[in-house]
Amino acid sequence: MNFYSIYHLTRFRYAHPISESIMETRMNPRSDSSQHCLAFSLSVSPRCRVFSYRDHQGNTVQHFDIPGEHNQLVIVAESVVEQQALPDVPGFLSPDAWGALDEMVEGGDYSEMLLPSTFAVETPALTLLARQMGVTRATTR
Repeated sequence: MNFYSIYHLTRFRYAHPISESIMETRMNPRSDSSQHCLAFSLSVSPRCRVFSYRDHQGNTVQHFDIPGEHNQLVIVAESVVEQQALPDVPGFLSPDAWGALDEMVEGGDYSEMLLPSTFAVETPALTLLARQMGVTRATTR
C-alpha cells in the first residue's frame, strides 16, 4: 500500500480585468478497486462558492462562477490517495475475452471508446507487433 499527497496549482493571469469566470474542474481523484481518495479539498481565489456533481463516468466535477472583475484566478486542489498494489498483468487472455468485451459494450454506453482516435493510430509497427504477439479478433462484429 502506498500513500500519495497531491498538490495541484492552476493560475490564470489576465492582461486586463475580466468581468466573470465560469469554471468546471475534475481534480478529485476517484476511489476504485486500486485506489482510495482519503482527503480532497479545492480552494479558489477570488473566493466563491464551489458546487459539485458526478458526471456520466462517475467523476466528481466541481464548478463555480466568479462574477465581478478580477485580474487573476487561482485554483488549488489538494488530495491524499491510498493506492493498492495492482494485480499482475495476465500473460494471456481467455478465449472468451472478446465475447466478454462485446457484452460490456452492448450493456452500456461506450460509444466514445469505439470511435477512431487521433491518439491511437494504426501504424505498420503496431500491426507488426500485433502479428508477432498473435493478437487477433476471433470473430468480426
